[in-house]
Amino acid sequence: SVSPSIVSIDRDLAQDFERVDAVLPPVFSVKLDVQDPLEVMVSRSFLGVWETLSSSYLAAYRSTEVGGTLPPLPPYSFTNCTGYSVLIDLHHSKLQLEPGSWRSTGTREVVVETGAEVALYASPSTSSTSHRRQASLVLQQTEQRALLHFKLPSLSDTVLKVPLHRACKRYYCVRGIGEMMKQEGGVVASVEPRSTTRLITLSSCLKVSNCLKHKLEVYFMRERGNEVERIKELEPGESTHLPLKAVHTPTAELFFCVPGYYLSKDPLVWRGLQNDPQKLHPLTCVPKPPSHHAAEVMQASCEVEQILWDSSSRRALDSIEVVVEVRPKVQLQNLLPFPLVVTPPNCVDKSMVPPGAVLELSHAQLGAMYLEVELLSYYGRNWKCGRSIESVPAILDVWTFQGSPESGTYTYAGGATSTLELGVHTTSFRGTMTMALYCPFWMVNKTGLDLTYRGDVPNTYICHSRSNSNPVLFSFKSKAFFGKKKASVRAEDSDWSDKFALDAVGSNGIVTCRSRDNTGKERVFQLNVSISLSANGLTKIVVFTPFYKVVNNTQQRLLLQHHEHQRSWKVLQPGVCEGLWADGATRSVRVRYEDSDVPTAPIAYNFLHSTLFRLDDHHGGLLAK
Repeated sequence: SVSPSIVSIDRDLAQDFERVDAVLPPVFSVKLDVQDPLEVMVSRSFLGVWETLSSSYLAAYRSTEVGGTLPPLPPYSFTNCTGYSVLIDLHHSKLQLEPGSWRSTGTREVVVETGAEVALYASPSTSSTSHRRQASLVLQQTEQRALLHFKLPSLSDTVLKVPLHRACKRYYCVRGIGEMMKQEGGVVASVEPRSTTRLITLSSCLKVSNCLKHKLEVYFMRERGNEVERIKELEPGESTHLPLKAVHTPTAELFFCVPGYYLSKDPLVWRGLQNDPQKLHPLTCVPKPPSHHAAEVMQASCEVEQILWDSSSRRALDSIEVVVEVRPKVQLQNLLPFPLVVTPPNCVDKSMVPPGAVLELSHAQLGAMYLEVELLSYYGRNWKCGRSIESVPAILDVWTFQGSPESGTYTYAGGATSTLELGVHTTSFRGTMTMALYCPFWMVNKTGLDLTYRGDVPNTYICHSRSNSNPVLFSFKSKAFFGKKKASVRAEDSDWSDKFALDAVGSNGIVTCRSRDNTGKERVFQLNVSISLSANGLTKIVVFTPFYKVVNNTQQRLLLQHHEHQRSWKVLQPGVCEGLWADGATRSVRVRYEDSDVPTAPIAYNFLHSTLFRLDDHHGGLLAK
């Protein structure tokens, strides 16, 4: 049943404001109080807006000191990334500097040097006194759209105008760039809303991103044609817009290098990338002496975006923004719960790869590389695998690790020739090939018992001790690695259970293991098996827990005994949950307090009930649910 309630919003108030994306707020909102399950379908854009709002609110919450408030942010923030000075005409833009400061009085123009940022405010002549509220992402609707008037004095006296009412990117043509003042190019004006501020960024049409794990130096060919100039050193994950003089050159060539290496042999020519944006550009850097390392191999991928031309609402062939990403060519990802030791190709030193981490194989050459991977001290053995990587590797492959004993007893049947099969999933994204090493199944033992797993080979099994809280890697032979999987389990010294499927993600089931003691009495271990899919989508996590559990919710220690077997009493600590393993066919136990010899009547636990059991002592009774 649904009982809606409608909250009205003043239509005049709604019409006084315009959102940044030119969408007015709703005239009314509907609130639903739902008692029955209600399915709600939302669009992908809604999820994107929701994620943006939640991240903005969270950032604002974390940046606010306890007991204080944030200072008001300016409505506009201008940043100059062109490499030249920019002159802003405040008078015709109807903007001013910070109100109340001595700089805002009578200032008609402001010069913003390259790399500088300035806060701008609406001038009093254009501010409306009929504002009824302050909003984070709204501006007052005026008859004339706000325009930012600017020019680059060292290049031209032409005044360019940027509309501020729309969040977008625009391309403006300029002339006189470079050392000889003869190059023609363009600047990109980006208007982006962030919190209560509109960020206005003036830059070139070329942006470089460092997607490597180490620093990257960027160079450009000067107009003389025989000399390069260093632009900037990018930190890992850093992006920057190149200055205009480095972008609009006669050759349009860029060079890259990493510390300790020479410049890349072949340049990256960015001009004309809009004709073939999917083309990959290999980059090779030779090491400087006295280093004897192999050459550094990288990959440059480009992304071209068509943007608006000047102040119009149309796009042209030349109005583009290019993003160049320098990425590793090959990398290895560890999707195991244990660290790996990797010997990269053409390297002598070994690298440790923690669980979930990615190792860049910076010296790898596809089709002519040998990779060696080790899994150390796993179940008393060192596991090692060496593979030659083909130029076009298979999307799904199986790598076989050979186990050599460290010391102690063997946990894997089959002696020193035991093997461990792991899967490799190869993907390619923007020229970077990622090889993810994974195990198809993780076995997690939460039963408090010693478990043993067996797959498709009868004489090969894996022991999982109750004291081992780490998952156990469980896989099948390479021939049946990608087929339907079934396994058996054994609890303590019981018989093997019936085979159960491991591919049913999201399922829960019961596995029964039976055993007999020296007197011939049967003991049953019922295990609850739940199967879930990991975040990477390649590994299934199989969790074994007791099907029956007992929790002591009292403030005192209790003693528990199975009804059929008059064995020793088991101690139950307050607030502790433990597994309850049935003895015999009758599912019932007796419970008493530690300081009393009076037990309860048999408590059945094979069906749902809530019963108060009488105790003929000073405690009076126990409630069993």
